Amino acid sequence: MTNYHCVSTDEEASGTRVEFMAEDKSCSDSFSCALGECEGGVVAISTELVHASEELDYALLKLPASGVEAAQSYGYLRLKTRAGVVGEQLYIPQHPMGKNKRIAVEDDYASNAALLSLSASTCGTEGYSYSGDTQTGSSGSPVISFSDHGVVALHHCGEMCANTGIPAKDIVADLDAKGINLAEFDGIDDGSNSIENTERIPAYTPPVHEATLALTSRLTLDGVIILASGFVTIDKVEFTLTKDSAVSFAVISVEIADNESFVDLNGDCRASYLDSVMYLFPKDSSNSVFFVDDSNANDFTAGGSVSFRDPHKTTLLKKGSYVLAIAPTGSSSDDALTGKAKVSDAPEIYSCRTRSSYGSYRLRISSTEGQNPFQFTRLPATVGIDSTQCHKTAEAICSG
Repeated sequence: MTNYHCVSTDEEASGTRVEFMAEDKSCSDSFSCALGECEGGVVAISTELVHASEELDYALLKLPASGVEAAQSYGYLRLKTRAGVVGEQLYIPQHPMGKNKRIAVEDDYASNAALLSLSASTCGTEGYSYSGDTQTGSSGSPVISFSDHGVVALHHCGEMCANTGIPAKDIVADLDAKGINLAEFDGIDDGSNSIENTERIPAYTPPVHEATLALTSRLTLDGVIILASGFVTIDKVEFTLTKDSAVSFAVISVEIADNESFVDLNGDCRASYLDSVMYLFPKDSSNSVFFVDDSNANDFTAGGSVSFRDPHKTTLLKKGSYVLAIAPTGSSSDDALTGKAKVSDAPEIYSCRTRSSYGSYRLRISSTEGQNPFQFTRLPATVGIDSTQCHKTAEAICSG
């Protein structure tokens, strides 16, 4: 499958050459093939046009009889029938400018590529918008869910900073209306089994990854978020990074673990915590570098949390001045910049298992070993905690 604006006629389809695994010998920006230099395996020198839609900008092509062997050798992707979810992590394998394979997994701020909107209008077509670098020649690339490897959209175009893709579910519905049932060819991902897509991809030997650089703690502070008079406070940390660095930000707060047990994480002898989010902004800018809500298992356990609801973020950050905001979940970027949020419903602030008017958190900021790149210029009010003074059991602290 590709775009209509790439292949739209029988003549164009018959002259389409299909080649897989056209990629570099190494995964490095210092090595890049020019057009045609990184040859892959040619599986067809001609295709047949099954159906094309100018409105949805897609074309379904059929390989010759050898296509079955190609699917067995290289695997295949399936189109999702569900709608995309704003915020879901994505990746985009592509051949920008006709060059070697590149896979977009991050945006310009080293945040994960993600779905941004379900109703974008770019290049004259309605579709999904998402982050992640693309370029001329990326048209027709699959936009893939990071979680289960199903195709969310067909990349259609990019103008300025916006990528737009045709929703996979719309393509499936259009083909079905034309009497073409992709399920007959195992081309549908209905979401019933999250691991089925990986079973369509041949086994491979993962590469040996380079050792991860150790992180050194640069700041640990204990803060509190307070609800009063219909507003909830939002704490901000301002800092300057003196050089490009690998950095880590971790909020450790939720004290009801994912197994429902209570843990007094900060040793304050209280069962106060909040479900929080983090925003990072460049100084004097309203455009966030990243937004983090929940964490994956590896991140939050390594960071000292007991629940995925704590936000953790490890990333590469460029030299410059920044503002980090710690806020209750549900807070907008405007709230984060203002330093408070007006609430109509009780925010996710707790005392044990009931809602409360304040929630404690611990913030840890780290960077790779060596000279400290952080210069902290503004810190929020902190609370003093002496864990040696707490002699209660976890059950006694959280008896509710």
